[in-house]
Amino acid sequence: MKHEFRSIVIDTENKTFEILDGTKGSYNIADIKECDVLNEHANFRGETKPFLHQIVEGSTVIGLFQPKMYVGLKIEMKDDAILGVYVSLDPVLMQTDQQSKDHKEACKIKKLLDEVRGKSD
Repeated sequence: MKHEFRSIVIDTENKTFEILDGTKGSYNIADIKECDVLNEHANFRGETKPFLHQIVEGSTVIGLFQPKMYVGLKIEMKDDAILGVYVSLDPVLMQTDQQSKDHKEACKIKKLLDEVRGKSD
């Protein structure tokens, strides 16, 4: 069965996933070593390895100096490749409705990937 999200399509029957926004391509779920929901500083998207510049959830940021970020998944493969899946279409601010919505979707994607690869948290 295919589960389609804006940024990724997960085929649970064939145990593959296709990244549509991020490190584009098709990959085998069995090749995933680790998967984490993270926030990447918006200024670094596409400039470095995915999610190298993270903004920690719940960090104290004051008013106008709050950086924009993308919510997504950092997927480390067994060959040590780092893949990025960007759930946020546009940069978001911490503790906003859009950030919360994107975070929930990223958690759903992670949960599905973990279930298919037989890992439970």
